[in-house]
Amino acid sequence: MKNRIIVIDDDHDYLYVTRRNLLSAGFSDIVAESDALQAASRFERNEFFDVALIDMNMAGINGVE
Repeated sequence: MKNRIIVIDDDHDYLYVTRRNLLSAGFSDIVAESDALQAASRFERNEFFDVALIDMNMAGINGVE
């Protein structure tokens, strides 16, 4: 599948499992970020994602911000 997906979570185990499951489901363009500020900078640079899976309770920032 050609959809671009970003997964943002400060839990490295969750990122690993989620990325592995998405790859198994046929998705190939997956970005995994554990740093919320780094992830936010991707959106500020107007990087495009079809789907964003975002942790709502990260240290220093929440998923809404």
